[in-house]
Amino acid sequence: MKPLSVSGPARLPYHPNVPTVRETGVLDFEIESWAGFFVRSGTPEPALARLRAEFDRVVSAAEIAASFEKRGARPIRLSVRETEALVARDIDKWTRLIRSAGISAD
Repeated sequence: MKPLSVSGPARLPYHPNVPTVRETGVLDFEIESWAGFFVRSGTPEPALARLRAEFDRVVSAAEIAASFEKRGARPIRLSVRETEALVARDIDKWTRLIRSAGISAD
C-alpha cells in the first residue's frame, strides 16, 4: 500500500514525502479528526482547572506523545476559547456540507 496524500493541514512527521491533499491541487479539502474531553456546563472552576492540569500532564508524557504519533495523531492542547472555536468551526463546516449535499436523517 502506498499513501497518496494526508487529509490534515500538514504533512506527517513519519511520512514526510507524502503530500497533503491541498498540495495535490485539491484546494478546498481538509479533514482532520479530533477527540476531546468535555464536561457538563456549570462544572466548578477548581474542578475544571484540575482536570485540565491532569490532562495536560498526561498528554505531555513522552510515551503518550509517542503513542499518538505511532497512530498518525498528534496531541494538542487548546484553551477553552480555542476549543469552543474549533467546535463551532466544525459544526458550521459539516452543517453546510450536509445541507448542500441534501443529506437527511431519513
